[in-house]
Amino acid sequence: MRHSFGTSVHRERWESSDRDTTQLVNDALEEVRRSIGAETITDPGPSSLELAVRAAYPLVVSGRLNADRGSLGNPQPDRRHPGEVLDAMRRGIQGVQQLGQALRDFQSGPHIRAVNEDGQIKKLPDGSTDQTVNDVYLRGEFPPAGRAKARRAGTTPTDLYENSLSAFSQAIESLQQAFVAIGEVNGDDGRPLVDARGAEPRSCDAWRAVLRNIDDELIVWGRTFKKAFGTRPEPRSDQLDNEGEALDRSDLENDLADWNANDEPHTQNLVA
Repeated sequence: MRHSFGTSVHRERWESSDRDTTQLVNDALEEVRRSIGAETITDPGPSSLELAVRAAYPLVVSGRLNADRGSLGNPQPDRRHPGEVLDAMRRGIQGVQQLGQALRDFQSGPHIRAVNEDGQIKKLPDGSTDQTVNDVYLRGEFPPAGRAKARRAGTTPTDLYENSLSAFSQAIESLQQAFVAIGEVNGDDGRPLVDARGAEPRSCDAWRAVLRNIDDELIVWGRTFKKAFGTRPEPRSDQLDNEGEALDRSDLENDLADWNANDEPHTQNLVA
């Protein structure tokens, strides 16, 4: 359990409450949607943090989330502590639903069922029975930022979409590794050979064009996600004076601008 609480538990302000699981999950979902929809919110809030703290016990003591990563005979690329996995879960809609399901299922038995973003119980790919969570599943379904979910065995459009994102994430990692490897090749003088030889300009131009197009699309994807899953930011009560006028609307206007910046259809295609 000593690895079950991330830095947010110690750094953010929160207090334990007497809310039941349903109310706590609903409050956490509201926080997460607001954090998705607003650029200025870096942490979802105290409700999601309390939910993660409560769910740590059932997930860890039942063996659904382990701290032993990469020991002898257990090569594992995901070296996150349980607290880091729980922190990743509380920052997304599906993760909040899963934390709530862990609390509900732990009261009735050792098995904790997997849920989707709507909180519905997942079935195994063959539909035979409910899918349950384990350490591998949780780490694959709730990866750190910059990594996509683990590949899925199903053939639904959502499964194929998630698998495509996973392949893209792996390609980005490979690209970064290949880029670093070029700079690590030293010439006879001991200096990186790329610093002396460079690369053929036509190839550099073609590569940069691909990267620019991908970068443009990633901006669109991020804004689309905000519109699909986030809550449009609204003025807080402490931002208004007695006449109802905003005292400082700069942050709010910036958030709203992000929502409206891409209302036009996006027609740019990736370079084949």
